[in-house]
Amino acid sequence: MDALLELFWKSSLVLCGAAFASLLARRASAATRHLIWAAALAGGLALPLGSVLLPRLRVAALPAPAESVELPRGPAMAAAPPIAAVQTRRVQPRLPPDPLPDPVEEAPLRTIDWGRVARLIWASVAIALLLRIAAGDLQLHGIARRAERAVGQEWMDLLHDCMARLGVRRQVALLQSSEVEVPITWGTLRPQIVIPASASGWGGAQKRAVLLHELAHVERHDALTQLVARISCALHWPNPLAWAGAAAMRMERERACDDRVLAEGARPTEYATSLLEIARTARPGGGRTALAMARRAQLEGRVLAVLDPAVDRQPVNRRRAAAVATAAAFLIAPLAAVRAERAVSAPAQAAVANVLAEVPVAAPAPAPVASPPKKAVKAKIALAAVATPSTPPTPPTPPTPPTPATPPTPPTPPTPPTLPSVGSTRTHGEKNNWTSSWSDGNRSVTFSARGDVRWTDDANDVASITPGGSFDLTVHDGGRHWHAEVLPGPNGLSRTLLVDGEPRPWDARWFARALEDMDRHSAFAADMRFPKLYRQGGARAVLGYVDTMDGDYARRRYLQLLIERDPLDESTAVAVFRAVEAMSGDYDRAEVLKSSAAKTRLDNDAKREAFLKACAGVQGDYERGRVLHELIAQPKLSPELARGVLALVTRMGGDYEKAQALTGLIARHPIDALEYLRAGAKVGGDYEHGRVLKALLSAQKLDGAGQIEVIRQARHLGDYESAEVLVALTRSTRLTAEAEREYESAAEHLGDYSRKRVLSAVNR
Repeated sequence: MDALLELFWKSSLVLCGAAFASLLARRASAATRHLIWAAALAGGLALPLGSVLLPRLRVAALPAPAESVELPRGPAMAAAPPIAAVQTRRVQPRLPPDPLPDPVEEAPLRTIDWGRVARLIWASVAIALLLRIAAGDLQLHGIARRAERAVGQEWMDLLHDCMARLGVRRQVALLQSSEVEVPITWGTLRPQIVIPASASGWGGAQKRAVLLHELAHVERHDALTQLVARISCALHWPNPLAWAGAAAMRMERERACDDRVLAEGARPTEYATSLLEIARTARPGGGRTALAMARRAQLEGRVLAVLDPAVDRQPVNRRRAAAVATAAAFLIAPLAAVRAERAVSAPAQAAVANVLAEVPVAAPAPAPVASPPKKAVKAKIALAAVATPSTPPTPPTPPTPPTPATPPTPPTPPTPPTLPSVGSTRTHGEKNNWTSSWSDGNRSVTFSARGDVRWTDDANDVASITPGGSFDLTVHDGGRHWHAEVLPGPNGLSRTLLVDGEPRPWDARWFARALEDMDRHSAFAADMRFPKLYRQGGARAVLGYVDTMDGDYARRRYLQLLIERDPLDESTAVAVFRAVEAMSGDYDRAEVLKSSAAKTRLDNDAKREAFLKACAGVQGDYERGRVLHELIAQPKLSPELARGVLALVTRMGGDYEKAQALTGLIARHPIDALEYLRAGAKVGGDYEHGRVLKALLSAQKLDGAGQIEVIRQARHLGDYESAEVLVALTRSTRLTAEAEREYESAAEHLGDYSRKRVLSAVNR
């Protein structure tokens, strides 16, 4: 019982501290308040573990027990009689004895161990709640197993684009199920997003907002923090503060994801409308195990926060996360170590003192042998020194040079997206079966082919289909429904057209427009349609057709055909780069930029400026590094262009890619040293940071301000990398007096070997 009470008051202190901190941070971002509650609930889980692992700090905080005390056993009690306990009682005055009644046999009384009962109740409810968590996960596994993968190219393009914008590098599965009414996200190691079947009718902006919101959960690891909160509630179920803290954490989690969506450019009014539309279809209480996008109970506060322009929407940075984690550790660790024990009552202490006073004193221990006088000891030491030949002292071991850091492995290139020209492709024998679909909100199209389907020269009609094959086209446009079917027959192709379920005569013009619309999304007819466009109007006609397209793959397919066919003069190259700006996928954008840069050579400022502007839209570090390399490799960039490249490099997150771009830029183009050093300060790894600094020293001779900044950045590196940079600095230029003082101060922070090496270099 005492352990449960101790767990209750400790967890209450932690949660009250979180509530107070959340109140102080009411003007901070929702992500900060979510972090505070997550740290508190995780601390509630850490309390029992800390009580076992940390050393005990005993505090007499619980009330004293009944007035009986257990006497200690030890050497001092060896001669005492075996007394187990001393009972103290109040002495009553003697009264004349009453006549004794007849002896009556009484049944023994059975006492109930209420502490054991409380522990059984607590454990039973906790296990039931844990089983409920497991049942919810099994239910989600079942939904995911029965769901279909969202194979629509628009969904996949949006998914890759949103993952690149948020920096999500884990594999995320996108599923579609009729068992859910609102988008949900679940899974810690293998995240999965499940969208409802009705999502195919959403608009493009709503789809992007939904994916950004759900991927924000993946980026923030919200599935893990929710699992921690649910387990913490199961452990502390008698404590209402735990349930209130979990509810507050859920609210702040959803607001933090809303802030992430708005930070990526979503309009607040449109996003609030999307939340209302999604919540209108949600069942009350649905999706509690997963991360559901819109719950009615949370909707009012979220919509008000979305529409409030004064709300802080900044995500949690590493410094703030470290501060919250440190504060939580300083609060939880002492609490876990404290052991509340019962105080000993004054009568019991007096009884112990009386008993100890009656215990006979043990015989004194034998006196220790007297030690010899100091003079005798010194004499013996001197005689031993004369008798034993002296051994020469061992020379000191020279300091070991520090081991250089191992260069990091270059990152693996991301897997290119699956080509969507024929949707999902499966091969059975000699027949190809493929299906593809797309939707823009009001209009949705699904088409499938079985067998070898051949098209006319201008791709406006089906020319032939192998026996046993077919081609189906279904179009939903507002409240209208078209279904076209083409089958092979003995006398040629048979064609069927249904409009709203009613048979209609075949409409060749409608079918041609539908195929052209299909090509704008999938580029299935690019090899046939491109030559016709280019013959009719050259590059301008192709670029005009590309402007009407939806889907990055289709744009990339036509632009690459144009790059292969056209000589790409200045105006055409600039127009291609501007067409790339409308693309959203990093891979497709980078492929077009690289192939066009190789063809047009980027030999003047107009092309280079348009190319740099198109590069700014590439979000992934790997792809941005690839395309920037094409520009960095050009000779004699203007100072403005070099500064623009440096600005894009600064916004990259990967240390390897950032260091590659910086070292290549400083080796080929004149860059202001201090601007370069400000960008280099954001490179995290010691090896890469040192490489960036040494590249600057090889390319330029620094003035006093540049020398001091290099020394200050080198001070934060490891011994080997720091010494390498400092020695390279002395070899590249002569230090100013102020820089030399800074240099010597930095050397004092190094190990013996590196310090001697660095100081000898500056002395030379």
